[in-house]
Amino acid sequence: SHPVLPNRLVYPARIAAIGADPAASLYDSPEEPADLIEQALNSGADPALAESTTQYDWSVVAKQYDETLSSLVASDSGF
Repeated sequence: SHPVLPNRLVYPARIAAIGADPAASLYDSPEEPADLIEQALNSGADPALAESTTQYDWSVVAKQYDETLSSLVASDSGF
């Protein structure tokens, strides 16, 4: 499977960087995501793509958010 994301902001560049197919991953209209998700679920898993996207997994991102927010709170404790 692969990510399904809106075709705006920084997503097009990121999709290519992780090795996913932009045509199968990016949508422009509200009707498209359901079809792309169905196609992604019906396609086989790509181990290389799974490996390249682990940095975006919530178990990784949550820890980074916690550390960043904790450092911000600690630096603002003097106010």
